[in-house]
Amino acid sequence: MKVQVIHENANGERTEFGIYELPHMPPVAEPFPVNSQTFYLARAYFGPDEDGMYQLILEGEPGRMQ
Repeated sequence: MKVQVIHENANGERTEFGIYELPHMPPVAEPFPVNSQTFYLARAYFGPDEDGMYQLILEGEPGRMQ
C-alpha cells in the first residue's frame, strides 16, 4: 500500500517524509523508521483516499535506531 508519512510535533507543525510502499500499517505507538538511523512513534493512520493513498501520522522526538 502507498502511504504518505508525516510527522506532527506538539505545536502542530508538520514534516512530510514522502511516500512509502508498506505491506501493512504499523500499530499505533510502535516505532516507525523514517530512515536507517531515525524513528518516530506511529500515532494514527487514515485512508485510503479516492486515489488509494493512506496517511501515517508520526509523533514524538526522533529516536535513534540501534
